[in-house]
Amino acid sequence: MDRSKILPKADVVHREEYLTALASDKTVLNIGMGGFTDNPSYTARLADYAEATLQGKLHSVARDLTGVDVNPHSLAIMSEALPGRYVQADITAADASEVVGGTYELIVLGDVIEHLDCFRSALQNLRALLADDGVLVITTANAYNAEAILKQVFRYESVHEEHTCYFSYLTMRRLLEMNDMTIEDFRYYVQTRAGGSVGSRSGYYAMRGISAILPQFSQGIVFHARRRD
Repeated sequence: MDRSKILPKADVVHREEYLTALASDKTVLNIGMGGFTDNPSYTARLADYAEATLQGKLHSVARDLTGVDVNPHSLAIMSEALPGRYVQADITAADASEVVGGTYELIVLGDVIEHLDCFRSALQNLRALLADDGVLVITTANAYNAEAILKQVFRYESVHEEHTCYFSYLTMRRLLEMNDMTIEDFRYYVQTRAGGSVGSRSGYYAMRGISAILPQFSQGIVFHARRRD
């Protein structure tokens, strides 16, 4: 067995609580804050529960917060519900860093990277937007999520239709290195499922139990990345 492929030991955190704590009293850039662009029923209700979204939680603790999304409808609703600075931009576009502008102590790319088709352009843009001592925090679904693996037994691929890829610790480390960044910290995450069926809620609690014993099979993974000297 190649010991270089042994995963580091890492804690399991609650995704929203963890990101909110990181954002306290910082200048924060939240990429993809509007949610699913293909779900009008979700975006239509944003105003009703904006404070409960990750953007809302960051808004309550950040010293300064900028929200970025490609969906103008989501941006319009969120900016009315939570006044602040919002930018419509595609983070993979060549001029995205110029469109967004500024530098940030914390950039949150929360469950967004798996939706993209050009990782290099996105990471280069985000790298340019980091303050000198800034941190890029990337969260994404775990390629080895126990629930998804179990569903494969029944020939069911548990993936959102907008996703383009899966990530693991080693694949993300390689991608960041290719873009002159390095992993400073690594965690696993669990995430609350609002509402849903009894089966969905049961699955969530089962995942919490699995994560406590075997964190490498958790729902998601969290990376702290910095620019490499």
